[in-house]
Amino acid sequence: MLTPILLGGDFLITELMEMFKKQYDIKGDALIIDRYELKPGIYIKINIDKTIDSSLIINKKNDDINHQQYNWFASRDYLSNLIDMNKPIDGKKKIHSNNYMSFFMKKEVLVGEKSLSEDALLDRIEEYYNILSNPELKYNSKKKSLELYNEIDVPINEELLRFCKDYLVNYIKDIKEQLEKEQFTNYVKLFFDVPYEEYEKESNRYLIPNLYNNNNYNIKINGNVYGLTNNNMGLNAKKPYLEHKTKYNSMPYLVDSKEILVHKKFFDWISTRKSGFLYIDADSDFVEGIEENIKVGQGNCYFLYIKQGKEPELRDYEYLTGYNNDLYMEVPNYIDAQYKKDNQWLDMERETFQYLYEIEKFVDYIFFNQALIRHYKSDSKDIKTDQDIKNILLLTRDAFYEYFKKGKTQHFKSVFKKHGIELVKRQLTLGNIYQASKGLNFYFAINNEKGGIEKMGGIYKQTIENIKEKLLLDDYLDCESDEEYYVLAGQVVRYLTSQSQSRQKDHSTVDPFLNCKKDKRLKNEINTTFAKYSHAIVSNYVRFNQGLSMIEAYQPQNENVDTQLFLAGFLGKNIFFEGKESVDNEK
Repeated sequence: MLTPILLGGDFLITELMEMFKKQYDIKGDALIIDRYELKPGIYIKINIDKTIDSSLIINKKNDDINHQQYNWFASRDYLSNLIDMNKPIDGKKKIHSNNYMSFFMKKEVLVGEKSLSEDALLDRIEEYYNILSNPELKYNSKKKSLELYNEIDVPINEELLRFCKDYLVNYIKDIKEQLEKEQFTNYVKLFFDVPYEEYEKESNRYLIPNLYNNNNYNIKINGNVYGLTNNNMGLNAKKPYLEHKTKYNSMPYLVDSKEILVHKKFFDWISTRKSGFLYIDADSDFVEGIEENIKVGQGNCYFLYIKQGKEPELRDYEYLTGYNNDLYMEVPNYIDAQYKKDNQWLDMERETFQYLYEIEKFVDYIFFNQALIRHYKSDSKDIKTDQDIKNILLLTRDAFYEYFKKGKTQHFKSVFKKHGIELVKRQLTLGNIYQASKGLNFYFAINNEKGGIEKMGGIYKQTIENIKEKLLLDDYLDCESDEEYYVLAGQVVRYLTSQSQSRQKDHSTVDPFLNCKKDKRLKNEINTTFAKYSHAIVSNYVRFNQGLSMIEAYQPQNENVDTQLFLAGFLGKNIFFEGKESVDNEK
């Protein structure tokens, strides 16, 4: 069993790695290698009889790969890589492999105009194999690293080491000449055809003294070495703020030397996944029970947010109890909105959702122009979208993230209630009538302050029917409520602004109305707009004239504009177009 991480470690990660270790003990490196991807380059397999067995060129498009050959190279490549370039075998960092059975160099170092001279190349090979033959030379000046190395009791295969070295010294010139004829990028990687177990043994010889972030941080407790893991931790002299200065030992957390390899293997497994969100079922074997970005169904699971770069980084992790993505929801067309298709106006469809991730995609598109999901964790400078939408995104994304990714509802409704209408208004300003209409219907479905989800549609339908009846009568009738007044105002403004011949895509003509806080200003804007477009309205259009008069005559009980009802009137099916040709200037 893994010992709990000491001195401030995260017990959730400890628990998850305990679960990983059980599966790693059964499956070994296959957990990692089965999803391991080779970097672009040329991979060459050398037989013990000194002939070249096969080669494989990896580029961005490999459609005809021999999977058996690929897996052979992948398994050896995984075991032969350096932890990072600060922990090389070759002190001059020209050779990037970690054992005597492999030899890695960047293409430009080995071939081409700027490559090493023959003498310089042979010097690097000589020094590389000298260190591999006598690892103590590398660690003699580092007492704590030497302590770790001395725990290794597996002897070096000197005969195999000399064979590999002699081959490279004698044949590297011929290999270079052949490489000059090949089309590849990035890396040259040579591997000797020896059993996987030999690679595994020598990989551990390299790893054990190099797994910790810095062996100078290591301490001994009851005879066991503890140190700071190199995974998900960039502590160094330039980052003293990561230290816990008030503790006896200032390291964020320490890991037993018997457990540190599991940490590396776990993060190697993480590195085989894509950047994004990962759900690991509580009973997963780390092959099955893994879902990326979206989890369907319900159950306990570990949630990880992974950022891939030079090394994988866990930006967020949490154990979710009873997570449930199954969520049925209907969003009726409360406001009888329409949209234009093939020059015809059609009724907007009812939205039906089966899963939480479907709602997430809807919110992302309708309210945030597909900027939300891509930028849950992005730096502000990296978010490229409309500035007003960006500002709201930065204020709200944490609440949306907690709800859509973790199923936590605590802040979602309150945040959406506060900012949802502003997002609808912004979509309208941008000319996105379809998104604004869909968004307002969704807003009413989520927020029931107008009388409940089922009642909202009834309120609007009854209000618009009352208005219609009054407009069709020969006798003049006033508005009887603020609801009637603000819905009618939205209808009148939509009809007025549609008379614009400028075909402005940004719908800037509606901006002055969306900015009205008080009824007095709203009336003034309506009068100003009517004066501007009165020439385009038939003077004997009785229904419109009646509606305009009703607005002029009514004084609402609340002088603060009811933006929700105004928008419902503006975006809903317009009674002034009924029986007339729909406006051609709108989207």
